[in-house]
Amino acid sequence: MLKKNGAVTLDEVNSAVYDILTPARKGDAIRLITAFISQSEAPADQDQVQQDSHPDDLAPLGAAIVDEAFRNYRDVLLLFYRVIRLLSRKPANQRYIKPPLAAAIVTSLESACALQDSDACHELCAAISNFCANKSLSHDLTKSVSTLLACLRLRNPALQTVAAGALQALCMSNEGKSECLDHDAVPILCDTLKAADRKGARFETVVVGCAGALHNLSSHLSAPDRYLRADAETVLVACLSHRSPAVKAFAAGALQALTRDKACLARLNELDVSRPLIDLVQCDDTSVQTAAIGALLNLHGSAADDSESRAHLKQLLSLLVTTSALRDSYSTTPATDEPAPPVSPHSIVRTTPSPIPSIDVPDAFFS
Repeated sequence: MLKKNGAVTLDEVNSAVYDILTPARKGDAIRLITAFISQSEAPADQDQVQQDSHPDDLAPLGAAIVDEAFRNYRDVLLLFYRVIRLLSRKPANQRYIKPPLAAAIVTSLESACALQDSDACHELCAAISNFCANKSLSHDLTKSVSTLLACLRLRNPALQTVAAGALQALCMSNEGKSECLDHDAVPILCDTLKAADRKGARFETVVVGCAGALHNLSSHLSAPDRYLRADAETVLVACLSHRSPAVKAFAAGALQALTRDKACLARLNELDVSRPLIDLVQCDDTSVQTAAIGALLNLHGSAADDSESRAHLKQLLSLLVTTSALRDSYSTTPATDEPAPPVSPHSIVRTTPSPIPSIDVPDAFFS
């Protein structure tokens, strides 16, 4: 990271890390690191971070956060975690993160969670979520699953949000999904989601994060049995009527995956899930519509089923999507303050109304 306009560079931060252990230099070192954090949090710097293609040297910070010399320097460690979290937003750092740093972050999260240090856990969970963009590190980062699940139990909404987000990101890989299932993540995510939803809008980000994790986890081959044991289907069906479009989309997407399993399909039919899914087909969010249609098609036959009833369902769903799209096109027409021009009765042309066009919904796309 280059020095511009007197800004603090990461090289200076790295040089100051161990100065903190020297009493005469500690104050200056902390002020320098704090200044680096302040400038990194500025909106202008965030734009620059996204465009910078050069990876930063994070090795000194990775070594410091697991160094016994800093064990009793909680405030200093929190500064180190914050720098790592801020730099984890940079795509170049996500691509080139090294396994030792990933391992140090996981170890530090375990220690912070054991101490119930919510601030430290928040910084480290966010860093894990960002670094999950590097698929080659999935093995190193999935070791944090048990600790991330423990963070959900700390009942801190900000921490629960980033912990659920990290689990959602880890579940983008099969290894992450397997690790979550091995640690019985489904009932924990369901319990956290339900508890957060009862507490209202302040905890809505927690609900979104847990729903996203349940959505990604649902596509694993072993997931249906775990979801049935946790009665997760009931939770997901309830989420279909949530006020958040993101929660609705995640829930419908999870149900779409689960309806491929016969036991889950039978359970969802018992819950009469078709009605809320049909309601979602008429909503104004494309991602919600797509997931709802996929779940409905799976509920009423496999992708290879060309039965007449399935064809009628496709036609009905296509009509609902088309009607919704036409409604949105009228509702989004920009308003104008200009008065409408006068219309002469003789200029009106009588025409026969055209039928509403139908959009075909291909099976392969939704199943």
